[in-house]
Amino acid sequence: MCGIAGFLGLSDAELLRSMGKILSHRGPDDRGEYLDDGIGLANARLSIIDVVGSKQPVHNEDGSIWAVHNGEIYNFRELRGMLERMGHKFYTNGDAEVIVHLYEERGLNFAGDMNGMFATAIWDSGKRRLVLVRDPIGVKPIYYTIQDEKIVFASEPKAILLWDGLKREFDDLALHLLLNLLYVPGEMTMFRGIKKLLPGHMLVAEQGKPVAVSRYWRLPTTRIEGPDYAIAKMLRKTLDDAVKRQMVSDVPIGSFLSGGLDTSIVVAIMAKVSREPIQTFTMGFGEATDELADARLISEEFSTDHHDLTISPKELDAYPKAIWFADMPKMNLYPYFIAEFVRQHLKVVLSGMGGDELFGGYVSRYRYIKRIEFFEHTSTIGISALKIAGRTGLRLVEDSPKMHRMTNRFQVLALSGDRPSQYTILAGAFKDDELATLYSDRMKQHRFSEVRDVFMPHFAEKGELTDQAMRAEFETKLPDDFLLVDDAMTMAHALEERVPLLDLELVDFAFKLPSSLKYKGPQGKYILRLAVKDLLPKRALQKPKRGFSVNVFSWFTGEMGEVARQVLPSGYLVKEGYLREGLLREVLESKPDPSLNRFYNLLWIGLLFELWRKIYFESENLLNPTLDIERLIA
Repeated sequence: MCGIAGFLGLSDAELLRSMGKILSHRGPDDRGEYLDDGIGLANARLSIIDVVGSKQPVHNEDGSIWAVHNGEIYNFRELRGMLERMGHKFYTNGDAEVIVHLYEERGLNFAGDMNGMFATAIWDSGKRRLVLVRDPIGVKPIYYTIQDEKIVFASEPKAILLWDGLKREFDDLALHLLLNLLYVPGEMTMFRGIKKLLPGHMLVAEQGKPVAVSRYWRLPTTRIEGPDYAIAKMLRKTLDDAVKRQMVSDVPIGSFLSGGLDTSIVVAIMAKVSREPIQTFTMGFGEATDELADARLISEEFSTDHHDLTISPKELDAYPKAIWFADMPKMNLYPYFIAEFVRQHLKVVLSGMGGDELFGGYVSRYRYIKRIEFFEHTSTIGISALKIAGRTGLRLVEDSPKMHRMTNRFQVLALSGDRPSQYTILAGAFKDDELATLYSDRMKQHRFSEVRDVFMPHFAEKGELTDQAMRAEFETKLPDDFLLVDDAMTMAHALEERVPLLDLELVDFAFKLPSSLKYKGPQGKYILRLAVKDLLPKRALQKPKRGFSVNVFSWFTGEMGEVARQVLPSGYLVKEGYLREGLLREVLESKPDPSLNRFYNLLWIGLLFELWRKIYFESENLLNPTLDIERLIA
């Protein structure tokens, strides 16, 4: 696991060193650089496999191909054996060197052979070709900018911002999407001119040719058929193989343990394989919805060495640091605290990330979608009835801000047949009439339709609405929200997080299953529960899903609310015409009410944006930014 950076079309040794330095939190164990005419590669290494060897950048036998690599290739030993039989010579025992030889053998088709999480840069000096590639699921990020035929790239945008060839500006449209979805989807970032390389995509820049970005991997479209128990048996083997594969390491490994189904499965399989007790880690928020007791039961069941951590709104002081490592004003940065805690014990931890997206864990959403499907399948009369019911319901509740959830449900009915818009509403976006009350002049150009456009490709072809919604969730919110946050927050503390439920073979298997095997019954994850029914205690199998997040209402009734009242009404967003001061004051001065959580989310994002903007646009030196909250809110 590492931080990588570099450029094409420049020969700036000082910039290359600075980019490596600003990413040193991702890889404190070693630093390496490769600089030649018009090309630079930098690496900050966290040593997990071949700890003493495998220094980066790595190269092939004659030094004509170089690479820097962030992540893990879980099938690297199989690939190495194949390459050695083909005559390739290795000088390390790690996974990174496999990539340069695989590229030699396969050319631009090399990425399709790798099962892992990775963001990699390859320099082919013979062809004067730079290749950037990101893993199919999007576990590891890579960002880039193209300015005046020069390319600068890195694991984090802050490293790119060190280049004086890019004007530092934030993107209004990205802010609009963030306020509506609570994340920035697709290629876009908060910084104008800096893009994400999308999951399963490759960027190729070759001398004399235009830069090309292409997709090398897609979700499967074929189906697995058979009796439920036969499919569950195949799933169980795929699960076991995935967890075992991702336990390969030369240092000790532990696991997050939330007490939910997904992390419990990971811990149970790890415990079967490991010769030593697994270390497990749980975080709570001091609230009734915490799952500390459930996690403790799983720990006792599998005899793990268990650790608890509880955080509170008082942790707000650490948020500027979390924002700095995330490069954006995100709400759900609390993994920062558990990652810091785990790093005191281990360098590698597994998680249950991805189980909800693969197996239909978002029960309340899919229950509602299934109802829509049922009526839409009846007849055109059924669709017309849905639209009428939706419009009628809207007239009854649209004037009540406390009824926003009900309003959204009726709006979804009224838009029956317009699947991208339906999903956009279910994803929590504000509608046009709501934006008119939220936004001031500068932001009113951005509309609900721009949020809808993000999801249109996922509903372009015919198919079941539930299947389409699951794919949309998997290809947008998972990589652009959850995985991005987890990568940034764990790497802030040089902690490697692995996600065995997003192992490539398991993802391929899961998306060959119809949604009817996932959402079936009141709990969701039907086929997953069936596959592990002999592995987990009955209580864990029957436990309903709980979201792992803070209670926004309780946080806003404390210090968070006080800071928001101090900063927001006179802050940048109001002064520069982004948000209406009247609306902010109305919510801030209202009696605290959990039904206003949607607006508390807006205020929280607004507050974090104010901190983020000062950190990135007012700090004199990005290598030493201002991260003290008292100075930032003064």
